[in-house]
Amino acid sequence: MKSTKLFFPFCSVFFSCLLWLTSCEKATLSPVSENGIRSGSPLLPSCTDCGDYCNWDSVLEAIRDPEDPQNDRINLILYHYSIALKDIFALPPYRSIVLTALGSDHPGPISLLELAESHPEFGAVFNQYLRLSIAAEDIYPHGAEADIAALVATPGWDANAYLANKLIKAGYVYEPVIYERTPLAEVETERVTFLIAQEVNDCDDVAGWRDGTEVLVSEAEARAATDLLVFVGPGKGQRLEGEGPADRASAFDDGRIPRERRLLRGEELIAKSGKIKGLSYRYEKSGKSEVVAFVTGWATDPTNPWIKNNSEAQEKFSKNEIRNQTTVSINRSLAGIIESAAAANLFIGFYEYDWYISNRNLKSIACPCNREVPDAKLAMKFKHEWYNTDKFCGRLTTLIPVTNGSKTIDNYKGTFVIQRRNL
Repeated sequence: MKSTKLFFPFCSVFFSCLLWLTSCEKATLSPVSENGIRSGSPLLPSCTDCGDYCNWDSVLEAIRDPEDPQNDRINLILYHYSIALKDIFALPPYRSIVLTALGSDHPGPISLLELAESHPEFGAVFNQYLRLSIAAEDIYPHGAEADIAALVATPGWDANAYLANKLIKAGYVYEPVIYERTPLAEVETERVTFLIAQEVNDCDDVAGWRDGTEVLVSEAEARAATDLLVFVGPGKGQRLEGEGPADRASAFDDGRIPRERRLLRGEELIAKSGKIKGLSYRYEKSGKSEVVAFVTGWATDPTNPWIKNNSEAQEKFSKNEIRNQTTVSINRSLAGIIESAAAANLFIGFYEYDWYISNRNLKSIACPCNREVPDAKLAMKFKHEWYNTDKFCGRLTTLIPVTNGSKTIDNYKGTFVIQRRNL
């Protein structure tokens, strides 16, 4: 869907409402349409096999997700936040505030609500840019929420808080956050790219702006980037019915198992196959879902487990395979059979992997086997995007007592098979 400008009768009233900003701020604010972000030129995918999602004319068109109305709404909200962030970043005092926040040792992503609250002048200007974006585009919240035109024209309306309260997905409300993949200290150029946390095609590209030009960025490009990539996405999720259990730190690592806990007797544990039970559990806008398994293990001390979460060992499920509930062969190694296998407890799960989620913005999965075990922190856009984390629990020798034996676990989202086999 291409951008459509709205010409409201209250336009003069609305823009007069911006006069309370400081004089230097008034001079720099301008409608987003004048800042070069509506290029209209095709966004080139990073691969040739990009599926049905290839020829986007704009970032706005690329991020739309009509098959998932909740995700579509969230992406449109993130679009407004990205526009406002990109534009306010052009103002040196506020650029400094954003860079300082990203460069801090804050353990999680940077909440745009908290950033605005802790820096009131930044918050005021950022809020005006949000209102400009909402006024300029005939997209959410227009047509979905009541009295938007009147709200935009109301002096002092907090668009930031309003949009944040609408970041709702599958029973959770999320904070709007920003985060980077490459630590700021390792960035080698002054160029900044703003990206929306959403894969838009089968190449797994994400869309955003670099130097005012709309671009697609691939995972490979992001990993090799020497400039700053700032992602705008949903952060910590809170259950709508009340505050859920607090996220806890976990022994998250890069997938390597300590040497003393590696292969025993030349065996390995693999994810043999999987089936996702229909499109209701397809957590991907593009054509294929990237399913990754993780293993949490402990012997006697559940508070000090090891966690293997190897995002490289993933299997892609096509949309048709999910629609038809096809069993897909995975055959990915999960973990070596650990020492003292008879005493080892395992928690095994599968989830939808999103490469653009950095260590700052991982989502937590509680261990159902033992609540003393720290939550696993996983690279998911939303907290509910797991496929099977509720029943793969227990001692290895109980789950799979013999070599070459297997265990099938079934729940309402999917069916997965784990096998213990010789190398």
